Amino acid sequence: MLRAPENSFAEAAEAKVAAAFAGRLTVGLGEAARILEVGEKILRRHAILGSISFTDLGHGSERRRRRFSAEDLVVFLRSRRTRSAASLPGRRPRARAADEHDEEESFEAFVARTAAKRNSNTSATGDGR
Repeated sequence: MLRAPENSFAEAAEAKVAAAFAGRLTVGLGEAARILEVGEKILRRHAILGSISFTDLGHGSERRRRRFSAEDLVVFLRSRRTRSAASLPGRRPRARAADEHDEEESFEAFVARTAAKRNSNTSATGDGR
């Protein structure tokens, strides 16, 4: 019997994280980034935005020491799990406006048509602009 893909992903993620921790309670930002296979800047941004939990062992705001538990990393991996969207159809051609000219129309005909349209607009408003 085949397992559901999400269960196998969760189990694989837990096994990877457990192996990386090797008996330690927490790891630092750099090692957590390596375990998650992301850059340190990205992991720091996720921590600031609250996407991943951490324990703050530092003092103040200048020298923060973020420590991540195995559970923090597994919960983060599970929360970031997504399914790919169905492929989107190709780009549809742009809808043409009624006043757009055909490609076969000559430039002179286009200029005359545009001038006639402009003249009809100014005569309709009566301001002579």
